[in-house]
Amino acid sequence: MKQRLLNINKIVRRRTEETLKEVRNISGSMAELAKEVIKQAKSMTKKLIPENRKDETLNLVC
Repeated sequence: MKQRLLNINKIVRRRTEETLKEVRNISGSMAELAKEVIKQAKSMTKKLIPENRKDETLNLVC
């Protein structure tokens, strides 16, 4: 993400119509990456919550 933000910064300095298209493309790919990260986090949460509930039924002392 950091590298992509730096790319946007370089591109925006040019400020042409082509630049705007490039910025939109990079921003779009960042949004897709963020969606994938959220999807993976939700999947992991679904796995961890049932495990946590099983641990609670075992009356584990933390």
